[in-house]
Amino acid sequence: FVSFHGPLGIMSAHGSDTHRDDGGSRSHHSSESRSSAGLSNSRAQVNNFVSTVRTGDNRIVESHKRITSAKLAYLIASRKSLSESCNTLPFTVIMAVMFLVLVWLHGYIGSAYQMGSAIRQAVEQVHVDVPIRSSATVLNSSRTVTVGSFSESDDIMRWVAGGMVPLLGNEASRVQRLFGYVQGFNKVVGGLRMVQTRSSLEPCSVNGDLRFFYGSMCHPLTSISTDKFGVGLEDGAFVPAADGSFITWLEAGRGEAALMRRVESLRQRKWLDSSTSHLRIEAVFFSGELRLYTMLSIDIDFLRGGVIQSSANTRTQVCNPYPDLGFIFPDFLWFCLVFVLFQQEFRQLQVEARKGTLLLYFTEMWNILDWSSIVFGLVVIVRWILIIDQVGTLNTLTVAIPGQVPPVPVWETQQVSLSDVQSEREYHSRLSDVFNAMNEMEVHTRAHNIVIFWYILIILARFFKGFKGQPRVALISETLRIGSVDVVHWVLIFGLVFFNFAVGGHLLFGVRVKEWSSFSMSVNQCFRVLLGQFDYEAMAEWSPVLVGVWFWSFIVVIYMLTLKLLVAIVIDTYMHVRAHAGQGQTLYSQTKEILSELRWSFSYEGGHREHATLEGLLDVLVGEHPEMGQILRTNLLGIQTDGKVRRKWAGMERPVEVTLKDLVARGIDVPTAERLVQRCNKSVRKQLPYGENMLDRLSVGVEMELREMRSRLVKTDREFKDWQQDSLSKLKSVARKQRRCTKVAKFVRKDCELPPGWSVQIDEETGDEYYLHEASGVAAWTLPRSLQPGRNVITMG
Repeated sequence: FVSFHGPLGIMSAHGSDTHRDDGGSRSHHSSESRSSAGLSNSRAQVNNFVSTVRTGDNRIVESHKRITSAKLAYLIASRKSLSESCNTLPFTVIMAVMFLVLVWLHGYIGSAYQMGSAIRQAVEQVHVDVPIRSSATVLNSSRTVTVGSFSESDDIMRWVAGGMVPLLGNEASRVQRLFGYVQGFNKVVGGLRMVQTRSSLEPCSVNGDLRFFYGSMCHPLTSISTDKFGVGLEDGAFVPAADGSFITWLEAGRGEAALMRRVESLRQRKWLDSSTSHLRIEAVFFSGELRLYTMLSIDIDFLRGGVIQSSANTRTQVCNPYPDLGFIFPDFLWFCLVFVLFQQEFRQLQVEARKGTLLLYFTEMWNILDWSSIVFGLVVIVRWILIIDQVGTLNTLTVAIPGQVPPVPVWETQQVSLSDVQSEREYHSRLSDVFNAMNEMEVHTRAHNIVIFWYILIILARFFKGFKGQPRVALISETLRIGSVDVVHWVLIFGLVFFNFAVGGHLLFGVRVKEWSSFSMSVNQCFRVLLGQFDYEAMAEWSPVLVGVWFWSFIVVIYMLTLKLLVAIVIDTYMHVRAHAGQGQTLYSQTKEILSELRWSFSYEGGHREHATLEGLLDVLVGEHPEMGQILRTNLLGIQTDGKVRRKWAGMERPVEVTLKDLVARGIDVPTAERLVQRCNKSVRKQLPYGENMLDRLSVGVEMELREMRSRLVKTDREFKDWQQDSLSKLKSVARKQRRCTKVAKFVRKDCELPPGWSVQIDEETGDEYYLHEASGVAAWTLPRSLQPGRNVITMG
């Protein structure tokens, strides 16, 4: 038999199959009666449980109606948490808007895409017909070559001569009779630069017989050759530069015919051969219409399997970040926002240093986020200043390029003077400075964009800090925070399974399908399979059965099991957080409360406070409960949404009530004190430290009753100790008196002893006692004086 009798009600579990009647006799029931009795008992237990929870809720509410110091501190701390969140969110919104404005003003993203796509499409649309060769014989037929369809080095040189060079003087440019403009608006800065990297000749890494059978030297891609090659060593294109590469220039100022002769000369002299491992064709364009520089890079890789891979990319830089003074104002405003944030955090840092809680300050996540916002904001500002300085350098180098190219091309003249060689080298050096400056700016701009990307994530995290003040919205962020541990373990399992399937796909399909030919591409293709964007027929051409086994195994294990497990983790975490978060305010009710506080703050009663502030009252209350200070320092923003925090706060309840007179005595003015009492009474349900779960409400009720019982036991123990002290003091006094009485009693007992031969008799008529000497028969009312040496006779009654 288990029973619980307490203030919450009576819970009992009756499990016996017998009962005792009024006379104390015991009778047995049949199995049917026992079953019906058990069912009725179960129903009774359920009803008793529900009534107990309801009774417990009422008891909890009744107990919460008493305004204690802990409840008052909870209310003030909740208002402080809401104030911090409301102050953080508008500042974060302003910072995010200003940051997006800066990105839009200085990024020139739309114009950069317009100019870059125009140049890239113009290059990709260039096609040249080249003759088809059979060994050394040229056939009458031809094939079309584009930037992505090179099959041999000769195709590249023919494409440059027949496509890239005429592109500099296309139809739109010839209308204006200008050479060196692409699409009519984009002027070429200097010309085209072709940079070649060559690999050295080395014996093949095979055994001797196979090396003899192969009959040729190998060109490993890991080696770099810096030896002169070709015919006409006076040509700079066949002489290595300082970095070991081989560079040739196609100066736009020489005209289309001269450039075509130059490319044809390089083709005939085999500037590109089997030792070439990489070729980059570069060109810098300037658009005065868009105020942008654009660098075109065509990268061509010569793989040792005979395949030539090529890709065209464009990178854009602004030439004037501040065309007018209006562009400076957003930058100045952004700097002021970062400075204001730094000032706020620095003041808070000083306060924490005076309190001696500096280490605890830096262990809080939101403080680390604020300082990350400051540090990354300063990094963004410093990197932008460096980019502005590099833009000025690029403009200076561009303007310093001579308007006229050297009149005599060294590569086309048999006998050249030293002055002609120096003039051409100086011209090429100036062009190299522009190209190198563009490449360097690309590195800094990419790093700057990475910092901007991380700063966007920091601003996003600051929004979550503001959302902590709204319980319903904070459920999402709290779900992500609590579920992150399980998600990390899920990612571990998912990564192992996923990468195993990627390795299997790479081994099975990499030989036949391009998308699976490398491990990185296989990982990317697995994600495409997961999203349903892949070519199943191309995979199934090799082995339909094996592809089917791999594909359906991937779908079942990854899609149907692993991803569903992630969804289950998120849903379970969300339900757990929602069950323990309590009855939080909605956004509508919280907005009404904020507006009410604003109206109160601008009213006469709320605006004329001459006494202590609520912040000071909170410090006093925290001084009475040191545990509260620990919670406020570590989790102020989670005081309304974190169930554990509210439970811990509820565990600090004390039976000491706070009245209106107490608040006034603590320095709060009367209107503010009355408003605090009213709000405490109104927010009873909002402050209850339980969620929607009935078991949680019951457990919280039991905890509260146990706390009350503990307080009563503490009071009883204190009263018992006082009574014990008083009793001990009285017992000591009685003991002292007893010792004195004992001494007196010894003398009395000695005096009351009769001499030998005497006895005490009772007179039958009067009932009085008298003394009788047995031997002599002498009787006396008192003993003779001779028998009482120095003492009086004491009559024993």
